[in-house]
Amino acid sequence: MTFLLNIYFPSKLLSVIISLYLEPSNMTKTKHIILMLDDARSPERGFIRGLVDYLHQQGSWCFYRTSPLYLMHPFFSGRKENIIDYLTKGDADGFFGYLPEHQESQQIIKSGFPAVIVPVKKRVPEVPNIIDMPNSVGIAGAEYFLDRGYSNLAYCGSDHYWSIDRQQGFCRRLLKNQITPNIFPHPKHSRASQHSELNHLEQWLLDLPTPVGIMACNDDRAFDVLQSCQKMGLQVPDDVAVLGVDNDEMVCNLVHPPLSSIELNFEKTGYEAGKLLYKMILNKEKRNDTFMLRPTRIVTRQSTDMIAVEDKEVAKALECIRRNAKKEIQVKDVVAVSSISRRSLQQRFHKILGRSIHDEIRRVRINQVAEQLLETNLTIQQIARDLDFQDLYHISRAFRKEKKMTPSEFRKIHKK
Repeated sequence: MTFLLNIYFPSKLLSVIISLYLEPSNMTKTKHIILMLDDARSPERGFIRGLVDYLHQQGSWCFYRTSPLYLMHPFFSGRKENIIDYLTKGDADGFFGYLPEHQESQQIIKSGFPAVIVPVKKRVPEVPNIIDMPNSVGIAGAEYFLDRGYSNLAYCGSDHYWSIDRQQGFCRRLLKNQITPNIFPHPKHSRASQHSELNHLEQWLLDLPTPVGIMACNDDRAFDVLQSCQKMGLQVPDDVAVLGVDNDEMVCNLVHPPLSSIELNFEKTGYEAGKLLYKMILNKEKRNDTFMLRPTRIVTRQSTDMIAVEDKEVAKALECIRRNAKKEIQVKDVVAVSSISRRSLQQRFHKILGRSIHDEIRRVRINQVAEQLLETNLTIQQIARDLDFQDLYHISRAFRKEKKMTPSEFRKIHKK
């Protein structure tokens, strides 16, 4: 049975549906793609949006996909389709998504069938894979907590390869600050052990020193951590601050308090993967390219919305900087909210955060610029005006010093 993706993206794919029935004579034959993704989830939807955005530019496409969950009920068992049959019977032109642990299907993919794989347990050799840029997600999470003054840090993950990579990045970045995070010793995942694993998680949380910042491998894992905190009476974010990965808004807002999360460039990566898949289908060539998922921003919600600095003067200064980050705040303005001298405050900033008051002001303000670059289509000049920078030169110079690239380069790399 063939299903069209317009069920989930009607505004984006209406023209795709039309093209299937009103295919111009100068267009190539409709191509069929096996789509093995959970399109109920935000990351997978990002991949799909990017993939379809590109493929739609190339002609007429149709997608085979698994049934929605409500069709999986035994009452609907007669409507289940085995998507792998499309591979084995030769009815499809390409494949995108998770590769089932099915020996025959894996042999077909590895033999040169056009495919881009989103690996789960481990990378699939000899074919294009979508993976994290090594350690980048974990590094982003570590820096996020360090910027908020946390010295007690922990990581809660799984035995999946991408979780292990994120854990490694988290630990390596913290090691530079002489911090050794507490790692949740996860057992091997199985349905039978899920209850005992949650009990284990709850005990682990109770044993952590507070306040503690916890990075979870993804939003689902962070959801478990927040639920466990609520059950054990741990206050979030006062005792435990929790950061997820994927920025799946449904998951992030389904728990209380709402979850902060690292957003990745799923849509852009899906678009680039679509380009390669099209070439593989068109030219019948075998490729093994690697697509890198990168952090684009961190969306702060209530689960991390606090500053974990014990020094009250530094905490007041940091709060002042964040509260006034959208205007041209000076060091003297920050010192004014403190009851100690400028020199003493500078010394405490260096001791606790490893940077000066001026560096912190620039860092927070440039993060405001980065957010505008990703979330709006405003020109850099308009952003400079809105955020009270003197001129285009000053915002570009400050941005390059902080992000090691120009605002234009940052937008081109990270914007969806």
